[in-house]
Amino acid sequence: MKCFNHHDKDAVGICKSCNKGLCPDCAVDVGNGIACKGTCQNEVIALNTLIEANNIANKKGASACSKNIFVYGTLAFIISGIGLMGLMDGYRELLFLEFIGLFMFFLATINVIQFITFDRINSISKKN
Repeated sequence: MKCFNHHDKDAVGICKSCNKGLCPDCAVDVGNGIACKGTCQNEVIALNTLIEANNIANKKGASACSKNIFVYGTLAFIISGIGLMGLMDGYRELLFLEFIGLFMFFLATINVIQFITFDRINSISKKN
């Protein structure tokens, strides 16, 4: 591949913003990628900042999901247990606790799915 600006020079990389081939004279290293010198530098720096902010948000989201899984799962177990003990003793009015426990279990399941999603996103971002 040749440089977009200097057709006689070989490109050493591609600009992270405009995807043009760049020779060493046209390229500038901005940390996590290269950019067109003077043209795309600020855009690539902003893009790298945005990617890092998203990675941090994904890690926080995974942490929140893991806490929610524990809380919802524990509440589902306790509430369903109380409801089940009451039903076994003949208190039919405690049936609603079983439904609340099932709802808590449903919320825990949704958080497990979100946690898996966040974990996959985080593992993909670590590779890049």
